[in-house]
Amino acid sequence: PDADHSPGVFEVVVIALLAAGGVTTKQSFGALGAATGVLVGLAWLVRRPNDRLLDLARLLAIGAGVIIYVSPWVAHSVISTGFPFYPSSFGAVPVDWQVQVDWDTWSRQVMQLDYAFLLRDPSWAMQRLNSLGWGHRDAVWPLSVALIAAGLGIVRVLVDLVRHRPLRGRVSMLILLPTLVSFAFCFATAPMARYFGAIFWLLAVQTTLLALGPSVYDVGRMLPRTLLALAVVAGCVATFLPARAQWRLYKNFVGTPRVALKEIELATGLEVFVPEQGCSCWTSPLLCTPIPNQALRLRREGDLSAGFRIDPDIAWARHPEGDARCQMGEQRKAQSR
Repeated sequence: PDADHSPGVFEVVVIALLAAGGVTTKQSFGALGAATGVLVGLAWLVRRPNDRLLDLARLLAIGAGVIIYVSPWVAHSVISTGFPFYPSSFGAVPVDWQVQVDWDTWSRQVMQLDYAFLLRDPSWAMQRLNSLGWGHRDAVWPLSVALIAAGLGIVRVLVDLVRHRPLRGRVSMLILLPTLVSFAFCFATAPMARYFGAIFWLLAVQTTLLALGPSVYDVGRMLPRTLLALAVVAGCVATFLPARAQWRLYKNFVGTPRVALKEIELATGLEVFVPEQGCSCWTSPLLCTPIPNQALRLRREGDLSAGFRIDPDIAWARHPEGDARCQMGEQRKAQSR
């Protein structure tokens, strides 16, 4: 086939689009997507020694395509919050509707982990990690599989070395690199277990592949593949077993609750509804918010479709009628415009 339509180019494009698309779904996926993209790009260049300048140009073109691919998501974030990668403050755009609550800083403080105590006081560290969800089965099961598989893999490699068996044909250790980079990134920035997403199961699957070695690709040996398939099925089924009793409760769509509202007037003169209890408006009529900001104003008076802005002449403050329990985050530091 033509070089421009070779399978290698197609695979790189698909991986790049998947990596970029994952970020738009969950920003904590960014480290995994970036590391995977860089690794795939470098491996592709190394394995194609001919026409490297042309291949590099293709990679740059793919990168430009990825930027175009995610630009609607970035634009949506700017229009909604004033930040291209909200809740991150990176690349803040000086617009008058910029979100004033710094959720990113607040969430990091809530999940703050003193890494020195991991060594000095292991018992405290275990309690802290458990409070962040590391004791839940969604984290314990895949990490246990990963540790067991890693141990078996090390034993297998040592046995093969002692028996002088060739190590060629094994699954490359490089498959672990993006996952470990993502694990380290999530642990350093947001160590709550649920923010790791599929990283735990990726570690379990990848370490299992490494432990099985070249037998995974041996067509004549179906036992390793069968065991791997059974392990995957068992893991999927076991994940839902503790919740099997709940399935009987969901015989239909869950109805959307209605909440009692009270109408208040902000310092800008804008009238909004606030839930009397709880922190959700659900299907309440517009305008409704559980966190009323006194400086909130329509960008064009009487035109709801134009959106809102923060009035710079009114100090940021919560309306006293708002439920303080709904306040999450802290006021964002003033930025020069």
